[in-house]
Amino acid sequence: MQVTKALIEKYHNGECSPEESAAVENWLNDGQTDDIVAFVSEFDRTAMKDKIWQEVRPVTPFYKRPVAIITAAAAALLFCLFRFLPLTTETADSPGFTIELGRESKASFNKEQGAINFCGTIKIVSQKDINLSFKTTCTDGTTRIKAIHVKEGESYIALHYKDKQSSEMLIINENMLFELPPVIKNQLSEQFKI
Repeated sequence: MQVTKALIEKYHNGECSPEESAAVENWLNDGQTDDIVAFVSEFDRTAMKDKIWQEVRPVTPFYKRPVAIITAAAAALLFCLFRFLPLTTETADSPGFTIELGRESKASFNKEQGAINFCGTIKIVSQKDINLSFKTTCTDGTTRIKAIHVKEGESYIALHYKDKQSSEMLIINENMLFELPPVIKNQLSEQFKI
């Protein structure tokens, strides 16, 4: 008995006689592929090939992709590395804090006296509990000195505030900025991205 496409469909639908079922099962178990070619020849081979080739998308190799994309990705990666990695290193004789300068500010640290000399605005981030003294000597000739105890993990802002009549030195915990006048608070928030 010859196995045809119609007979296989009849077998799958369970409509075959026992002789037809036996013939299909023998054909399936036989393993020869000569009869399969007859089923494929019923289809238009060229139409099948065209359909397959239409579904295949062209793949652009990595080396042909635009250089601009790779360059932009590298620039973004470098920006993230330099922006978010800490730029300070902790050494054995480290003072235990970092200083960030505000606009048009300058500062120096006298290790022997434990004093920070500054003019303008600075932000101090402490890595350990220490006593610090602050000294301001700016171009107007006034000198102010204050000493405070800075706590580990806390940030402080020190500023030399001048108006027409007087000048003051102010040292405040960053968490207490809301107590300052709005103009000063906004300037500090902008300078130190608080």
